[in-house]
Amino acid sequence: MERKPKIAWRAVKEEDVEVIKKWLSDPETLKLARMQENVKITSDDIRLDFLNKIERRRVQMITSDDVPVGYFKVWTYDRGSEIGLVIGDPSFRNKGIGTFVLNRLIQS
Repeated sequence: MERKPKIAWRAVKEEDVEVIKKWLSDPETLKLARMQENVKITSDDIRLDFLNKIERRRVQMITSDDVPVGYFKVWTYDRGSEIGLVIGDPSFRNKGIGTFVLNRLIQS
């Protein structure tokens, strides 16, 4: 029987910056994330967006067996929340990871 990977999430760390930059430099990832293409993203851009603490926003790295595979951001408003989720590593797409994470976030 095939072992199921351990899916978890944690705070984004400095060591994740280059991984996220690689994901956000991939045209397919940008298309799936509905982000603007043809924009040069720097490591400093990633640091500003992912490592800075912003009130009412939570940014987390999604891992599969402790390997970074994507991230999510949750914005909390007075009348609800918004979730943005990206599976950045193409080899982990279409495996149910995003669905699993979203379901767990909704339940919490």
